[in-house]
Parts: sequence; C-alpha cells; structure tokens
Amino acid sequence: MTVLLNVDAGFIPAIIAAVFLGAVFSLDALMQQVKVYTAAVQPIIISSIFALVTVPLLFLFGSIQLPTSMVLITALSGGLVLALGQVFYMMVLYSENGDSIESSVEMSIYDNASPILILLAIWIFSLFGYTSHDDISSWQISGSVIVVLGVIFFSFLNAKERIKFDYKYHLLLVGFTIAIASYLWIEDVALQMMLNSAEISKTDAYLSVSVWFWLGFGSCTFALFNKKMRNSFMQQVPVIWKNFWLVIVAELCAIISFWATIMSLSFEHVLVTSVVIGTYPLFVIIGNILLRKYHPDIPSKSSTNYTFIKYIIAIGIAIGIGIVYLL
Repeated sequence: MTVLLNVDAGFIPAIIAAVFLGAVFSLDALMQQVKVYTAAVQPIIISSIFALVTVPLLFLFGSIQLPTSMVLITALSGGLVLALGQVFYMMVLYSENGDSIESSVEMSIYDNASPILILLAIWIFSLFGYTSHDDISSWQISGSVIVVLGVIFFSFLNAKERIKFDYKYHLLLVGFTIAIASYLWIEDVALQMMLNSAEISKTDAYLSVSVWFWLGFGSCTFALFNKKMRNSFMQQVPVIWKNFWLVIVAELCAIISFWATIMSLSFEHVLVTSVVIGTYPLFVIIGNILLRKYHPDIPSKSSTNYTFIKYIIAIGIAIGIGIVYLL
C-alpha cells in the first residue's frame, strides 16, 4: 500500500503535532498534581472557552469560506467527537484510582491504537465501494498486531499494580481511543471534502474547516449551565488565575498540535499522519521524567516495579509502529 505521497510536506507538521501533544499530556498531569484543577470539569471548561476564543482569531490568518452544509456538519461533528474524547481523557486523569503522571503515559499508549481503528474504518468503507485509499498491506496488519499486543501488555502491567482492576477506568481509556481515532478520520474527511468542493488553497481549506471544528469542541462550555459543575469551576477560578501562565502554555500547546495535525492531513494520508503523531508517547515520557526530576515531591500511586518495563514498551510501540507503517 503506497500512502507516502508528499511525505516531506506532511511529516514535519506531524512531528510538531507529536511534540506539542506530548507537552499537553505532561502539562495536564502537572496541573492535576499541583492542584491547579481539582475536578475534571474545570480543565474541560477552560479548554472549551479557549476553543471559542480561537474562532474569531482564525479570520486573521487567511480567507475563510463558508463550506457546504455537509462539510460544515462533518467538521462540527469532528469537534464534538474530540470534545467527548477530552471528557474521557480528563475523567481518567482525575480518577481516584489513577496516578496522573502514569495515566498520561497509559492514555498515550491507548491513543497509539487509533491507527488500528482507522485501518479498520478504511477496510469497512472499502467493503461498501469507498476506495479513496489503497488496500491494507500485510505490513500494516503486522503493525496493528504489534500495537494491540503492546497495549494489552502495558494495561496488564498497570492492572497488576492496582489492588482491584478498575473496569470503569479502562472503559474510559477505550472510549478515549475510539474518540481520537474517529476525530482524526472525520477531520480528514471534512478537509478533503472542503478541498474538493471549492477552488481553495490548502491553508484556507483547513482554516475554513477549523472554524466549525472549534465551535464543536467549544460545546463543553454548556457545562456552565449545570449548577454543580458551574460551582466547581467558579470555586477554582482564583487558583486557575494564579497559575494562568501554566494554563496558557498548555492550551497554546494544544492549539499548535491541532493546527499541525490539520496541516499534515492536508498533505498526508490520515493513516500516515496518525502514525507519525503516534510517536508522541516518547515526548510524554520525556516530559514526565522531567516532572519527576523537578517535582520530586509529586506522589505516585503506582509501584515502581514495572515502571521501567512500561516505558520500554511505550518506546517500543512508538518506534515499532512508525517503522512498520512507513516501510
């Protein structure tokens, strides 16, 4: 299967997306540990507000066109799906049974399974005659097996460190993985539809798509209409304001990662983009090592017996998936 068209053009933004996504995971774990946020709903609302603020700023960077209703709905759906993924992500990060530093690595490992789901979607769509992508190769099937085995083994080690296996925790991880894979697939479809529906540059295409994506992602601001969630958020506002520089850095990293992802999708097959971005556990691990070094007071709920092995698995999956898929 040949999917490496214009690799150089899309590879660099994909790597940039991976680096900044790794930074987001580590910064989110840090903010949980130092109590910038104390409940999952608080960072969810903050991210949603930043998403809505980003929308008018997009008009400063190019000529944004009104897409067709189908493109609009697709892009909006992509934002809604990623918002759902963020809910799962924050629920895992703020789980009573989790360790935010270790959970950030575990979530990045689960997220690495997203190319498998994208491959599955390609195969299913091909059964119905949708053949915009080439057939799945034996190399990619092998890569899928490697990732699945790695995820299972990693999860098994984490389960051994807990007194009781937390089914809810792992269901949230699975939900997070499905949401991220779906978001990448939907945004790729929206971008390609936008490029095919109008005479428009790639830059203006992903700007036009991004407007509706961010509006969908910002939908979680509706949580403010819930009294309990609103009170939880408002009580934490003084602490959030005191650490606003950290919040800003984390949100900017998330925005840069998104922009780089969309830019890569405009040049690359969605599978290639997801695989390259799938190396971000390496950067999560590097970030978490730095957190432990400069914040040795951060407690850990996990045993250190398997930590080194888990990190080796994470590195192996990240390197393996890239080598196998890009051969």
